Amino acid sequence: MPQIQTTKDILLLVIAFCVLLFTVFIVWLLYYLIAIIRDIRKVTHSVEEKVEKLGKIIDLAKEKLDSSATQFALLVGAFKEIAKLVIEKRAGRKEKKK
Repeated sequence: MPQIQTTKDILLLVIAFCVLLFTVFIVWLLYYLIAIIRDIRKVTHSVEEKVEKLGKIIDLAKEKLDSSATQFALLVGAFKEIAKLVIEKRAGRKEKKK
């Protein structure tokens, strides 16, 4: 091992140690930055899936409401026809009684 003889040698050792610490710090910082980005990606993917499911549920509800409205309109039309027939029959019975 070389001996430390001058102040320049001490300076070079201190600089080397500082560069080593700085490198370790940068590696540690990059590791956590990558971990944070990975977690953000997971959360984003999860939110996208949930929004897609919500969209499917809304579409399904819309289809159900549309089909229910159509069926309801048909039922109302049928009841109107039945009511007309009943009214006509009653009117016909009243005329026969007179």
